[in-house]
Amino acid sequence: MAYPDFTTRDAAILQPKKTDSPHIQFRSGPHTLIARTIEGQYPNYRQVIPHEFLAEATIPESHRSAVISWLKSLDGRSPTVRLTWETPGHLTLTHWDAGAAQATIQVPVSVSSEDQPPAISFAPRYLAEALAIGPVLRLIDGISPGLTAGPSGSFCVIMPCRLTEAVADAEGKATAPAPAMAA
Repeated sequence: MAYPDFTTRDAAILQPKKTDSPHIQFRSGPHTLIARTIEGQYPNYRQVIPHEFLAEATIPESHRSAVISWLKSLDGRSPTVRLTWETPGHLTLTHWDAGAAQATIQVPVSVSSEDQPPAISFAPRYLAEALAIGPVLRLIDGISPGLTAGPSGSFCVIMPCRLTEAVADAEGKATAPAPAMAA
């Protein structure tokens, strides 16, 4: 859906008269966006998009909005949410807060691969945004980028978070895993 003030009939791209200026303007209706152009070598974005997957799981539409809402409620409270497949046909999402309290939800999924999907961790906010694009979650392993896909062909690449092993404290209780961003 296009924003009413940003339509192609009244949009304009304006470049400054000076050829050495690093700025460009986009104008539509009463709005003007000024951006700075950047020169240089850019990485090939296609290299980041995974093309082969070992596992694919689909979250039913009847559960997807609830999962997205739950993930959004974790924003700022939990750096990661762990996805595991402990029960066949079910996705288990687990998060730990700063006090090592754990919350878990389990969602039925259809898995369309022979292999069980790998356990993997994502930032809750980014996983919520990715699942909003599509209900199909495609995974390679626990440290490679995943992908969500929608029925229209739209997709979102999502980078995992690496977790260190849970460390047992002096009383023998497991503490929350410490997040480490994937490289």
